[in-house]
Amino acid sequence: MKNTFKVLGIIALMAVIGFSMAACGGDDGSTGPDLITFKSTDTAGNTYNLIITPTKSNEIATGNSYELTIKSGQTSKLSKGTITFVTGSGALTMQPRNSGSETFTVTVTNSGQMTNISGTIAVEGGETVTGPGQVTPEGGGGGGGNVGTFLNGKWAATSPDRYLVVSGDTWTYYESSPDGYTKGTWSSTVTPAANTTGTLTLTITQINSGGWTSDLPSIVQSVKTNTATFTINAAGNQITITNPTYTTGGVWGTLAGTYTKQ
Repeated sequence: MKNTFKVLGIIALMAVIGFSMAACGGDDGSTGPDLITFKSTDTAGNTYNLIITPTKSNEIATGNSYELTIKSGQTSKLSKGTITFVTGSGALTMQPRNSGSETFTVTVTNSGQMTNISGTIAVEGGETVTGPGQVTPEGGGGGGGNVGTFLNGKWAATSPDRYLVVSGDTWTYYESSPDGYTKGTWSSTVTPAANTTGTLTLTITQINSGGWTSDLPSIVQSVKTNTATFTINAAGNQITITNPTYTTGGVWGTLAGTYTKQ
């Protein structure tokens, strides 16, 4: 248990697991990043066309604008707004521009397909549409790419014999042995890539104290979620963690620092 609390801070680097999407080609002659598009259909035959305008090529990030066109028969409705949160597992929180509107969630996959739309969708004109839940992606929609692959693998801290193994949107921390000490999940406000900076959120889900358990002791429960700023260098092989919310105690005391891809 002593080792568990000592090393938990290093889990921060897993938060930069990639969520990158291959963009479709734009046709408006602009010099900005290409649009990213998705198209899916619900069980009633209604179609959902999502267009995201990225600020960087092939990246979906907080602050990107979106347009979601919902077509039912000959009737089309349009929702416009901003993406306010992105997770490495492909869940996008969408905030329509309508005053006082609720957010809704769109989920996309590793292959760039839109698989779920949930919540109440505010559309232009003051109406709302209920998200259908699961939807079926249509081929050739223009999406594509990978979710959670940019930083998969092993990353070493500056201290000897400490390292982290990242896989998808999960991480396991190791120290001097093949038995992991800590596991958790992550989310970030931008798409991690070389030469990027963003905010990450880390949550501890399991610790190893003679065997993996999700029954976290009170000292971990009280601070199991932390936030910090991360910066990835231009080469994409080093991550620097700064300004964590929790900076003292055994759990997060070693959070800040630089980590290198092995």
